[in-house]
Amino acid sequence: MDTLEMVMDREKELRPLYDRMEADARLIYLDPYVPRDKLGREIAGLVKVTLNKPAVFAANIIALLNNAVEQVVVESKRRSFDVVPVEEFHQAIWWQANELLTRRGLATLDSFAVVQACVRGRVAGLCVCHYDAEGRFVPDIVPWDSLYVSYETRRDGLDWASYRMIKSQSLIEEEFGIKIEGREAEVRDVWFDDHSEIWIGKDKVEEQPHNFKQVPVVIETVPLGYGNILLGKDAIRHEGESILFLIRSIIPELNRLATIMQTINMHAAKGAYVFHNETGKTGMPPDYDEFTAPGATTSIGLNEKLDPLLVQDIQRSALQLYQMLDKALAEGSLSSFDLGSFTFEMSGLALIQAQQSKSQISLPRLGTKAAWKNRIARMFTEQVTTMGGSVDVGVEGHEQNFTAESLKGEYTTTYKYFLKSPETDMARASQAQILEKYYDRRTILEKVLEEPDPDEILKQKYADLAEELFPSVLKDRVIRALAELNPWEAKLAAMDAGQTLEQILSGVPQEMPELPSNKIRPALPMPRNPTSGDISQGKKAAIVKATPEKEV
Repeated sequence: MDTLEMVMDREKELRPLYDRMEADARLIYLDPYVPRDKLGREIAGLVKVTLNKPAVFAANIIALLNNAVEQVVVESKRRSFDVVPVEEFHQAIWWQANELLTRRGLATLDSFAVVQACVRGRVAGLCVCHYDAEGRFVPDIVPWDSLYVSYETRRDGLDWASYRMIKSQSLIEEEFGIKIEGREAEVRDVWFDDHSEIWIGKDKVEEQPHNFKQVPVVIETVPLGYGNILLGKDAIRHEGESILFLIRSIIPELNRLATIMQTINMHAAKGAYVFHNETGKTGMPPDYDEFTAPGATTSIGLNEKLDPLLVQDIQRSALQLYQMLDKALAEGSLSSFDLGSFTFEMSGLALIQAQQSKSQISLPRLGTKAAWKNRIARMFTEQVTTMGGSVDVGVEGHEQNFTAESLKGEYTTTYKYFLKSPETDMARASQAQILEKYYDRRTILEKVLEEPDPDEILKQKYADLAEELFPSVLKDRVIRALAELNPWEAKLAAMDAGQTLEQILSGVPQEMPELPSNKIRPALPMPRNPTSGDISQGKKAAIVKATPEKEV
């Protein structure tokens, strides 16, 4: 079996998953609703209505996740290991990779990962670090739309991964120098642990080896849906579910109900009539618009009449059904309350509950994004350390130089995301004040306030306390701030503190000279009485006040 046959067979196996992804995208894109009967035939004569609920839900969740606060933690058991170069290296790589994507007109990696995790239920991407023809370092982190990704796994990771694209004739000729028949063709980029292959249609047009020793592709799946647990026919369809998986069947029913209700409304406004006449079907009824116009007078025969064709009133049952469907939709997505659409003042507890409702839907997506970025970061770090030497990384004009040796060592890198909002922060702050007498500061910061880096906040809090405990620290900070606003006053303040402004700004204050020990004087003079003996020998002496002699 050649590569193309292997990939296409796997694509057939993944077809149920692809169908689900395409159906979810149609719901979010608000494809017009078409009412159909149980045989799948379109029902004619209805006023079709497509509600915007799935698009609103998706837009709110995606916006919420795009505003999540990212925290990158680099930890090492060795205290001597410097984590700062690693943190700066990761930041520079992401900046440069996003810059390359922006130039190609593609979405940045963070935005791409959020949408993929929400709509497709998984995130995929290719990571290849290399040097271009001009000798510049290029971190090619290319996002792959999961709808066009196929892959096979083995015990220790990916066996291979493929990305299918439809490219135009001109683009294929520009990239590969090949002329094709037709205006476009399927292009498959297939990666193994030692080489890659490019297939255009049924022809392999390129094969290149690499030394990454693994498939340089990262695929992360959202841990919702049970396709990899409940193993049945087409189980892959339910693996890595989208944000619509709890409401996927509710949305068409809401559109159907809205369509029926709107059709009835149209019948009420412009309903059908029955023309009773002597000649039966051969009789010609009056013009509809003429006899239904406001103030119209219609002339008919003595034995003829026009009666409205009554339509069954289903408004009450329709309202009950709508309430049931709307409740089911809110339970599986976000209600107006969860989205903050309320016109009354909310309690702190209610705001926190609304935030938790969002978190239950969003946190699995953020966890998938964090795992994907973490594995990508580990991959480009390994690729750079394998290259050896040093590399210049970053946006053009702001490159930083990193050596492979500074990136080696025993450490772990973790990406974390936190959802924050001003309303819930205030509510949690009120809750923290109540719990201060029960919990320590770190627990409150981490569990109640949900701060990304509680240790850093504690350090800063203790640093601020230094001003209250040590007046000299307060003086130093005041003089440094004053030096930027009014240097002359800063010099006067420094003189008052017994230093020069230059000494304070240099961070090396001058130590006050100590007096010689033989010149130290006691704070109070020791009382001395010549008649009382030598008090230095520990003898207790009374102090006698001298009085003048009396005249004889």
